[in-house]
Amino acid sequence: MIHGEVGSKLKVMLGGGKRSFYSPEHYDKGRRTDGRNLVEEFEALSKGNTFVKTQKKLLDVNATETGRLLGLFSKSHLHYHLEQLADPENKEPTLEEMTQKAIEVLETEEQGYFLFVEGGKIDISHHDTMARIALDETAELSKAVKRAREMTNPEETLIVVTSDHSHTFSVSGYQPRGSDIFGAAKAKGQDGKPYLALSYANGKSFEDFYNTETHEREDPTSLPTIGDFDQLFPATVPLESETHGGEDVGVFASGPWAHLFTGVYEQNTIPHIMAFAACVGDGLTACDKE
Repeated sequence: MIHGEVGSKLKVMLGGGKRSFYSPEHYDKGRRTDGRNLVEEFEALSKGNTFVKTQKKLLDVNATETGRLLGLFSKSHLHYHLEQLADPENKEPTLEEMTQKAIEVLETEEQGYFLFVEGGKIDISHHDTMARIALDETAELSKAVKRAREMTNPEETLIVVTSDHSHTFSVSGYQPRGSDIFGAAKAKGQDGKPYLALSYANGKSFEDFYNTETHEREDPTSLPTIGDFDQLFPATVPLESETHGGEDVGVFASGPWAHLFTGVYEQNTIPHIMAFAACVGDGLTACDKE
């Protein structure tokens, strides 16, 4: 990330993983065994290199005075947005805030830029069958996309939103308009017990909702964790971690050449279309006069 052929050319790097940049003598949770402090090395490479580790420091960054920007806000993964709301002392920036600052820094580039933003916690929370968190993280990604669209010119900026896979997550039942999507479905199961509108085909929450001694479903509305932001949702097959799904996922685009993102295609087509629109690479591009 700091000295590699690709990493050394990245202008903005924001996220977690702080423990991988430090040895224990520089950071008590550091995992490096070579005694190095990569943050110090990054700052020493150029006067314009800027390192930040809190939300406030990130928001205070002056984009016009920053060469490269490195932000490490957590020892490992960033915390869930709902976790941060529950802990006022948490100083991590939101995905929207990181996106905004990244664009502020990158738009100083005369030749344009490519920015990759990932709502990675959507995937992780689904693997743990935590539907409330997964949907909230999806909303956080939506905020980041909205902010990016507000800050850029749709006539010259291509924005592509997609995912690399689905999950076994499903919405079931016939809920009335305005009902709580996290609550019970309007009808009940044949066993006379309610069921939640949201569930998973597999995952670690199986035994929370199914009594293996009586071989009966538990009433999900009677469980003590119901309503908690980190509550688990039912899984029908016991697994340590919920799996990915297999259906095609959507690709949404706006801006120049967005009309090419239509139909059904292999996911490796996406970067080729983006390169075509941006006029980069050795392949056919929109700038070719032929």
